[in-house]
Amino acid sequence: LKFKGKGGRAFEAPFRASVFLRDSIRTRMEEARVAYWRRKELRPLLDKWDLDDVQQLLEVLQEPECPQPDTTARLERKFLVRWGAKLLKEQQEGNGTTGRDVMTVYLGRFVERHSNAEFDHFMRFLHRHVDGLTLSETSRRRRMAWALFHALDDTSKGLLKWNKALRFLQRNPLERFKSDEWDTITSWWAAKIQQDDVDPDPPELMVHNDQVLEVGLEDFVDFIGDLLHDVEFDEYAQIVGGWTALKQNLDL
Repeated sequence: LKFKGKGGRAFEAPFRASVFLRDSIRTRMEEARVAYWRRKELRPLLDKWDLDDVQQLLEVLQEPECPQPDTTARLERKFLVRWGAKLLKEQQEGNGTTGRDVMTVYLGRFVERHSNAEFDHFMRFLHRHVDGLTLSETSRRRRMAWALFHALDDTSKGLLKWNKALRFLQRNPLERFKSDEWDTITSWWAAKIQQDDVDPDPPELMVHNDQVLEVGLEDFVDFIGDLLHDVEFDEYAQIVGGWTALKQNLDL
């Protein structure tokens, strides 16, 4: 297309610039959409891994079996190395842990240049690594609580309605889930979750309104560990496994 300017002169530059800008915006929007959904896939895997040590993550990414796409530019690799070193230094100078949100963003950048096939290959590699880990008893307990959370998370939002989750747990007929200790532990955790929440609603609404108080995976796993801190492993597995199986059967 050509446009006639003053004196009949044709000009194409403004039109070409607008087309280029439109195409650039569409490309960036598509890249942002893909990056978002990749992070959505990566975060649950970090939760299953129960990872809070960025050094472990960096070591796995450096393994020869870890897919390294040919499309990753040298400057990008250098950037990731510097960023990883910075995260490791911050962890060492801090409390010895790194938040999973931070590691999810780092992993998202790591796979940013992956094609869809390369990303699928990378995810299979990470799943094999996480599923093949030798777990301590504590990690095995947390893995079972992780599975329970995902069984209860009907909407896959990564959040559970607190009161609804408690009512489900109380389907277990054991007296411990109706005792004063139950009330004490659940009230303490409700207060903690409320304190971490930015919602300005009053405490009584936060505690008693299913629509307000929600619990994320990490808090839920810690809560289950606290709730069943005094039971032996076999009993823990029976209780938590029973909850998970019950929810899965109800969903059939």
